[in-house]
Amino acid sequence: MVRSRRFPASLGSLSEIREFVIGEASGAGLTDARKMALELVLEELVVNVISYAYTCPLPPESGEDQAGLLIPNVEPPEDLDGEGCVVIHCAPGPDALTRNGLMADVVSKAGEEPGNLFCVVLEDAGVPFDPLSVDEPQLDADVDSRRCGGLGIHFARERSEAIAYERNGGYNRLAFCVRIR
Repeated sequence: MVRSRRFPASLGSLSEIREFVIGEASGAGLTDARKMALELVLEELVVNVISYAYTCPLPPESGEDQAGLLIPNVEPPEDLDGEGCVVIHCAPGPDALTRNGLMADVVSKAGEEPGNLFCVVLEDAGVPFDPLSVDEPQLDADVDSRRCGGLGIHFARERSEAIAYERNGGYNRLAFCVRIR
């Protein structure tokens, strides 16, 4: 069965989000090692939504001072006291296949037996952004010459069996699957 919950898009929600997803993953039989991989991917992606979906730093080409200037991108839902939200959907692979759209697509893309997968979809109504369009970081470059950021997306790509993004109906949807064993 696909389970879904809505959370305020704030760092204060991170532990509750983690408990929800890891609880569902435990019920699906994820090993401790796979739960650690799931937790890493989940935290990196959720923190990105919390940090960037509903506020956005001024673009570097604006010439403005970047220190602490944030501009809202969307009107948050009224019932969240000024915060946006993130909706989390999660399910074992066979249940994810019963859903139309991105969740089923990412299961098919994984190239694994669906019974050995656990899938998560993060959904937000924030600014349109495909995190998978970000270039891979230059891991072999000197630290001083590397571009800041991008490692979280790199870790998510490396630790998940499949990951996919879509913008649909005003929502960003990012789906990923991890192996159960």
